[in-house]
Amino acid sequence: MFVARYVALVALAIWVGGMVAPFWLDAGPARLQPLSRQLAYPCGGAMLVSLFLLKFVGPPPRAFPLRAALVVLMLVIVAYTHAMSVTSVVPVVLNTTVGLILLSWYAGE
Repeated sequence: MFVARYVALVALAIWVGGMVAPFWLDAGPARLQPLSRQLAYPCGGAMLVSLFLLKFVGPPPRAFPLRAALVVLMLVIVAYTHAMSVTSVVPVVLNTTVGLILLSWYAGE
């Protein structure tokens, strides 16, 4: 089950890094959203699969329902910004904050 936990952690780190990197690289909002969307769906899917794998195969991770809900929330925010063509950085900042909360759980384990 170490592999599933590691896959979830790597997917989350890539997802959060993909949201934060354009700020560091001084990219504008027009370049920010497509990169975030391209990373969000596969990383979010990998995280959900890993979390459910951990729940049903091994001992469930701490706060499993909340973790899964936060990943789904992040995916809903990305899907909304994609469907509505939102160019604001607010959804990215919100997703980054939620992602960092999830990373704090992994840091504690």
